Amino acid sequence: MQIHNYRKSNYFLLFMLLVVVASCSKDDAPEELPPNLAASLTQETIASTVSEGGFVVFNYNLTKILSEDLPLTVDIDTRSLNLPVDDDDYKFEFQFKGDFETTWRTSTTPNIFFPKGNISMKIRIQIVDDKIIEVDESFLFSIDLGESNINFDIMGAAQLEPIMVTILNDDGLNLIRPGSPGEIANYSVDENYNFAPIRVNSSFASYSEKALFDKLMKEGVPEEIKADLKKVFDSAEGDVTLKEFTVLADSNLMMGGFVAHTSDNLKDWQMGLNISFAYPNLSDLDPSSKTLTEDVEKAFSNYNDGAFGYIMIHEFGHIVSLNYLEVIPRNDMGELNEECTAEIVEGCLREGSVAFGFEAIEEASSNFPINVSTYASTNFSEDIAETFAWAVIQDDIPMVSVDGTSSVALQKMNFINKYPHYVKRNYRGLRDKINADFTKIIDPFIGPINSPVFNYNPESGEYISCVRKRSNVQ
Repeated sequence: MQIHNYRKSNYFLLFMLLVVVASCSKDDAPEELPPNLAASLTQETIASTVSEGGFVVFNYNLTKILSEDLPLTVDIDTRSLNLPVDDDDYKFEFQFKGDFETTWRTSTTPNIFFPKGNISMKIRIQIVDDKIIEVDESFLFSIDLGESNINFDIMGAAQLEPIMVTILNDDGLNLIRPGSPGEIANYSVDENYNFAPIRVNSSFASYSEKALFDKLMKEGVPEEIKADLKKVFDSAEGDVTLKEFTVLADSNLMMGGFVAHTSDNLKDWQMGLNISFAYPNLSDLDPSSKTLTEDVEKAFSNYNDGAFGYIMIHEFGHIVSLNYLEVIPRNDMGELNEECTAEIVEGCLREGSVAFGFEAIEEASSNFPINVSTYASTNFSEDIAETFAWAVIQDDIPMVSVDGTSSVALQKMNFINKYPHYVKRNYRGLRDKINADFTKIIDPFIGPINSPVFNYNPESGEYISCVRKRSNVQ
């Protein structure tokens, strides 16, 4: 009886083993699929987000299983968007697999396929974790039926929308915040002129602004700009120091720059400059260009083509006329410590300052032109900065005429040129020190700068030399 039961158990085990072996053999060599080359194709989303270092995954579905691999072509569009990703922000390889598959296939070309025998498939792309400060960027991903699928009847493929993929930046999040229009990045500057970002903008009005942002975050402030800033501030011999530098990139070129004191003693300063004037071709960048990478590099190769040098000297003119040597600073409470006869935002103008000198000239004469440029007529601060810049960049500054016919503008230039402290620091010598070009200016009503200052007479349509009175112009 025991032997009989033992044999019966062996028969049962043998039967089960045959079933298992038969099942394994069926998986290894599946039956041929019934012929079918027709189905509808759909996708599961039109937008996706992914963090740096992760995979972005796209899901596609068929209504029927196909008996042959369906050829597909994938496309990554980084040119149709205003703020696209860089090509090095993702790996140009496409991994894909069907829903019944466990292994990812990889293609280093845009040509992939929907594996036969599957009702759905996944495609994924690796996003690079580059440790570079960036803003959130996007690209468009899409698929198209390959050219070799003429035997297939696939519905819905032409109606698939491109999928918007947004890469979420995770670097430097403590530095990224909304800034003023045109502001790209703000840097601290140490005594060795090392520039460290302390705030970067998170939105841009144009691709040129983003291109500049990417350049700054990868390579830092261009060396030619840092070198010229150092030469300019070194000329002050310690009177003032550059503590912060702000990169502007107003694509409409409405702002050249600005300055602000960063300490109450009016010794430490922040300067902001519009880099669009240093690299004017930046405003011509087209994100749809097939040679965009080369276009960006070319745009940054023409440092001397804009009005950047002139603007830098103009902004420095603000600093040398508003520092503690020219202005008595306010106290910690924002108050003036002594009686003041000429109060400004920074404090109280000192007797004998450039501002007082300009006022004296205007009280003594009214010979036209009064200012070296249209912009100089804005206020006394812009008048001084413009006159300072023109006094620095002129090839020649004629002496004031002894007969009293010289214009007020020329008298101001002579005053700047002979102002004792400016002579001591040889600020006019800046024209021979910095590399940025001075020959480009931004005021449309100014004539050539290699001769005495000119201004424009809207009544006659003529340019007026500063050595002539307005009454002499018919």
